[in-house]
Amino acid sequence: MMTVNLIRHGQTLGNQQKRYIGATDESLLLAEKQRLKQLTFPPVERLFSSPLLRARETAAVLYPQLTPIIVEDFRECHFGLFENKTYEILQTDDNYRAWLASGGLGHIPYGENGRDFRQRSVTAFIQLITQNCAEQLWQNGAIIAHGGTIMAIMAAFSDHDDFYAWRVANGEGYQIRIDEKQWRRCPKFQRTSLLRGKI
Repeated sequence: MMTVNLIRHGQTLGNQQKRYIGATDESLLLAEKQRLKQLTFPPVERLFSSPLLRARETAAVLYPQLTPIIVEDFRECHFGLFENKTYEILQTDDNYRAWLASGGLGHIPYGENGRDFRQRSVTAFIQLITQNCAEQLWQNGAIIAHGGTIMAIMAAFSDHDDFYAWRVANGEGYQIRIDEKQWRRCPKFQRTSLLRGKI
């Protein structure tokens, strides 16, 4: 049985201001780094991270003894014209309203198609887990990624496929149990639970 801790990065200024932060490479808030340092997450043997700074900084705080393996396709969606803007700013924009009406799957001007983003996140996860099933490199791992990335993965492999039902706060996530034999037959999570660091 394989365990994966799927953790959303800590809070940035853009997160605090409720902006769409995708490709924008923000650092964690200083106060958030201090908060995360007070939390304890389950120990792991292997650490993976999105390439974006906020994820790498979170990885360094939560698992300082490990060097993360960067997985490019775990980066957040590129929000194009919506990037760094809030709902209040965008709510009258026809492109934004069309994107919302599509359930976040539609086209973002100068950004990433929502369906493509979810598929690349899921494909990267499949590759990581399938390789470990074949090579047995680790039993307990952690992935530090983004809200959208986590939602895409959880919706794809859990019993509940509603993307938006899997939202988590900054510095929280899910602990996933994967039965390797079952995964080879049909990629599904054996068990999931909400993961919060302990003080």
